[in-house]
Amino acid sequence: MSAGLELRGVTAVVGEPGTGKTSLCMRVAHEALLRGKRVLWVSLYEGKDQFLHEAAGLGYKLEGVEFWEAVMAEPEAFWNRLLEHVAEYRPDVLVLDSVTPLVEGADGRSLMLNALYRALRPSSIDVYMTVEAGSPPFIVYIADNVVRLFLERTREGVPERRMCIDKARGLPGGYCRDFDIISSAGLVFFDELKPAPGKPVEIATGTAVDDLVGGSFMGTTLLLGPVGSGKTRLAVKIAAAAAAKGYRVVYRSFAEEPWQIREMAKEFGGDFEVVAMRIRPPSYGTHIYEFYRLVNEAGPHLVVSDGFDVEFRIYGEKAFEMNLRMLSALKETGTAFIGTMAKSYGLANYVDNVLAMRRSEKGIAVEAIKSFRRPRRASCMLTEKLECA
Repeated sequence: MSAGLELRGVTAVVGEPGTGKTSLCMRVAHEALLRGKRVLWVSLYEGKDQFLHEAAGLGYKLEGVEFWEAVMAEPEAFWNRLLEHVAEYRPDVLVLDSVTPLVEGADGRSLMLNALYRALRPSSIDVYMTVEAGSPPFIVYIADNVVRLFLERTREGVPERRMCIDKARGLPGGYCRDFDIISSAGLVFFDELKPAPGKPVEIATGTAVDDLVGGSFMGTTLLLGPVGSGKTRLAVKIAAAAAAKGYRVVYRSFAEEPWQIREMAKEFGGDFEVVAMRIRPPSYGTHIYEFYRLVNEAGPHLVVSDGFDVEFRIYGEKAFEMNLRMLSALKETGTAFIGTMAKSYGLANYVDNVLAMRRSEKGIAVEAIKSFRRPRRASCMLTEKLECA
């Protein structure tokens, strides 16, 4: 019905504490309100002020929800009062957060069954119930749809959230979707993050360095080399040349501060946007989301990620998956990409160009070990001004 889900009838949202059950239902409620639907939210454990505060922190405006803070009572009294609320408010969507304490006894389960299928279902109300994992399986059996939420952490502490559809009335089940809960953005499924398609952009620096990749920088390019090999200066030179010619450039710096990059850019007569990248294991989902937002909102012709191999040290194996997703997005938008790394962690197989850099007694040697425009390797020695000698 919403939140990327085409679920009708009674839906059980099952998961351990902290997996995102309430956040998912908040998104459902938010999207229902946007479509002009009436939403009744029943909470058995928090007040309206706290509810609205948490929703606002996720970017959801739920002031239009009819909120009932249900005082815990005998199950029979609760269900009778709920049906009175439903008859009075006539909602299109009903959220019960949470039904776990209501089904601990046989009487409670019987009352729930009667309420759901003799009163609510005939009214064509879509019901979302949050359920703690380990609750009586009765709820799963009677629900039309079962959504399970999982939260695991990698060895590096990166949270991995997953939603799996166990069953869905009239629809295929048995599939999962990765998501995260992001401040001001809410519950975001990664497969919803899509860039706006565009034509490929060519970035020419106007120097002999362009010849190494076949005339101009286009597509995705890695600058590989050890510390001190000149990767950052060359990346800044390319960015400055692009900015000087009117291209929109976003420079993502994972090591140096923005002022340091801007000072370096003055040498090459360019000025461009510099973003300081601060990454931590818990920020994995936010990191992905902010990248897509940057690409869609700033609309850059060139993105530079300087020293982004730090992602592999912070995010571990998740960094490879994340960067493949980002590289694919850049290719879809046509945005040129320059990335600097000490080693490629396997990404060299998935980019268009690879320039290997090393410092020797004669200067900095650059070799195009891969170029989609040049079938043969090309190399040169860079001068102090980063031009091919």
